[in-house]
Amino acid sequence: MRLIYGTYLSRAGKLQDARQQLELGLTLEPANANIHYNLGLVYLDLKDYPKAREHAQRAYDLGFSLTGLRKRLEAAGQWAPTQPAERTGNAAAPK
Repeated sequence: MRLIYGTYLSRAGKLQDARQQLELGLTLEPANANIHYNLGLVYLDLKDYPKAREHAQRAYDLGFSLTGLRKRLEAAGQWAPTQPAERTGNAAAPK
């Protein structure tokens, strides 16, 4: 329900309310690619590029197939894909 309501709020232009609902949705389903994707769109509209990129990469890591968010980030010069280990801090130390 948080995903549906958050998406509705986003389309209605109530971005802060949408962000709040989608963040709450993530507390219930942290591995939900749809929530990450839509939250990425909201953060992109809010021009919070680091968070938009973070949620986009998480959505794609979880198998989300739509590329619209990535394309919008690319158009804004804000897409920089990283390896999953780099985002979680589990990257091996250089030798």
